Amino acid sequence: AAAAAAAGVAALVFIRRRRKKRRVVVITGCCGNLGRKLIQHLATARPDVYVRGVEHPDFAKDRPPCGAVHTGDAGEWGAWRAALVGATAVVHFSAVNPYPNASWDESAQSMSHSFHVALAAADAGVERIILASSNHVMGGYKNDAAHGLVRPADAPRVGTALNDAAALAASGDAVAYGAAKLAAERLWKALAAARPASTYLALRIGWCQPGANSPSTLSAAGSPPEFLTEGGVQPAA
Repeated sequence: AAAAAAAGVAALVFIRRRRKKRRVVVITGCCGNLGRKLIQHLATARPDVYVRGVEHPDFAKDRPPCGAVHTGDAGEWGAWRAALVGATAVVHFSAVNPYPNASWDESAQSMSHSFHVALAAADAGVERIILASSNHVMGGYKNDAAHGLVRPADAPRVGTALNDAAALAASGDAVAYGAAKLAAERLWKALAAARPASTYLALRIGWCQPGANSPSTLSAAGSPPEFLTEGGVQPAA
């Protein structure tokens, strides 16, 4: 919930300054965990904001309560881009596998999602383009006690090694997953210089469970049981 609220604040701080312009926020991956949380947050905190969703047709059956859902594969340059016309902000969550056990093939497809959304949003003149990145971009610092506090200026270290071998085998090391997020961050940075008409932000979000996101139900693996690799175990927190 906190991650969704942070993404919502990033979008809304900007659009508050555009009182005369219709506020339209586009959320990619709108039927996923964080997409739904953000839509719920906006519906409660800012009901005046019109929300459009973008979702792959395979996952768009249970649609969230937003103004419209545009279906399409963000991994392709397709008709889903119509959702961006007239938008004030876009929050990009869409990924092929949003969990640390993502394969390199899934990671490459997720990169395509990010690249297409960023370029299409810039082409459409969207004023604020927000990337939901991940703390796994810097997860390699987890066991480096000598480094101290990790800061935004530190070099990336993608992936998060779990200390429990069974948990690592079950949920993956997040290297491929983190690489997709890092690639998207670098594209956002490049576009900020090359396409300065838009503002680009990246939020590194931590493990956010469906529902209440209670600390009591967090797992060391960082993935719910249904996303663990075959034969894997769900370790205790």
